[in-house]
Amino acid sequence: HPDLVRMVARRFLAPDGVLLFSSNRRDFGLDEDALSGTGLRIVDLSRSTLPPDFGRSGRSHHVFRMSREQERTGREGGGTPQ
Repeated sequence: HPDLVRMVARRFLAPDGVLLFSSNRRDFGLDEDALSGTGLRIVDLSRSTLPPDFGRSGRSHHVFRMSREQERTGREGGGTPQ
């Protein structure tokens, strides 16, 4: 999956875009080491997207939100309007 994520992010992900990656494979584990250095911020949404009917067995539900890491310019929010 790291090659797929890198390729999709490089070719299709807009600077302010979001890539959602999901897998229903029970033994899936996101290879964060292989994805380091891609400039992607990765957030695990698995628990928050698990339907209540499946709450007891969330082992086969994996969802990740990936977006480009924004460079910090020292100005959060673009400043104060005048």
